[in-house]
Amino acid sequence: MVLIALTSLFAQEIGKDYYLDIIEDDFIGIYLPVEYIKALEQTKNHSIAMHRNDKRQYHDILIVNKNIIRSDSKFHDSYAIKADEGKSYRFIRNGNDREIIDNNGYSYSKIANDPSQAYDITEIFVMKIVFESLLKQNNGVSILENKIKLPFLYFFTGEDTFSVNLDDLFWEEGGSILLSGKGNHQFYFTLFVITDGVNYIFYEEQDGRRGPYSYKAETPFFQYSIQDDREILVAAAGLSETVDTELLYYLNGLTAYGRRKIINAMFALNGYSFATKEWQDYFGQFSWYKPNKDIRNDRSILNIRQQRLLDYINGL
Repeated sequence: MVLIALTSLFAQEIGKDYYLDIIEDDFIGIYLPVEYIKALEQTKNHSIAMHRNDKRQYHDILIVNKNIIRSDSKFHDSYAIKADEGKSYRFIRNGNDREIIDNNGYSYSKIANDPSQAYDITEIFVMKIVFESLLKQNNGVSILENKIKLPFLYFFTGEDTFSVNLDDLFWEEGGSILLSGKGNHQFYFTLFVITDGVNYIFYEEQDGRRGPYSYKAETPFFQYSIQDDREILVAAAGLSETVDTELLYYLNGLTAYGRRKIINAMFALNGYSFATKEWQDYFGQFSWYKPNKDIRNDRSILNIRQQRLLDYINGL
């Protein structure tokens, strides 16, 4: 009698229109639509993958608890799924994998077990796919809890670790992912990733304006290729106080030309105007290079990380 009373009370707390008694414990967790996962892996672009569901054919996410399933529209509007719909879902076991097929025949794959961490876990899942090629490089990029560490952005922001925002309301449609800083003031970067997985272009949203109609510069404020321009990536990142041993191994193995290229890249990133045609031509191919004849060839124009890198390379 007590069990029946507690069950009845719990159903009332959820609401009888949303209460489900068909969810077994091993199906509790976080699910993403198979269509979204495939599109994300193909494009490395959260916005494109998400907007393929603009007609709302399937749920953008399923958050499955013991007696209720929640969904979310564009990672912004959360709502509970009515019991009449949820009872028609099929729950499928395939070895250790769990799958849900909804009332319209769309499939959802389980990505984690804890529904209370749905958004943090989904952000990590998305980051691992969007930044897949960067995470495979020895350039200091890593995922720390539910944040992404991008050392080279320290040159522009004074920060190197960012939150990710999947909410479609706050950023420009078409961007691969939105990065959020937590410094003296909140700032956002809409990241556009070229789909060949090589060139990463960052656009800074200006004056705190954001959303579908937010300002985007015609040219990126920084662009690099992780295959051809690693020296520039290292120059932008500089050296932190706690240096990755793999990065030191890379620096120690540089040729004399490679060391000179990194040093010159640090000054180029700060707007130094080179006198030699070789370096004028080389850095002139990058949209971020804005030479200024008033900038002196002095270490004081470098940030603290770049000064640390300069000292390390000069000591080799």
